[in-house]
Amino acid sequence: MKHYVYELRINNIPVYVGETKNPTQRMYFHKGNRKSKFYQDRIEMFIVKEFDTKKEAFEYQCYLQTQYKFVTDRQKMARTGEKNPKTKLTNEQVLEIRGSYIKGNGAELGRKYGVSRMVIGKIVNVKSFINL
Repeated sequence: MKHYVYELRINNIPVYVGETKNPTQRMYFHKGNRKSKFYQDRIEMFIVKEFDTKKEAFEYQCYLQTQYKFVTDRQKMARTGEKNPKTKLTNEQVLEIRGSYIKGNGAELGRKYGVSRMVIGKIVNVKSFINL
């Protein structure tokens, strides 16, 4: 399956660089989704390049993002733990959860820390990372 790197442009100025397997569906998301920060009638999508693998497309996407001085997806992915602006827990709280978890008390810990039982499970199973 092909992977495409695309640019979203407003008035022919690049405002976003992304990667997708389905450009039509992706454009529908950007144009039709009011939650998208690019929800605008005047936005245009341009396919920049086609790749055989997602990895190649991702590398080129990050290259273009660097050229346009955008925050790259690689940089966004590196924001784990407290470095992530969307984080709800501190590194200390994550360590407390790991230390106090007993099978069956995930929901209780979730209520205590304001997160779901599923998040507690990810923390305990070390699928949630922290930066110390």
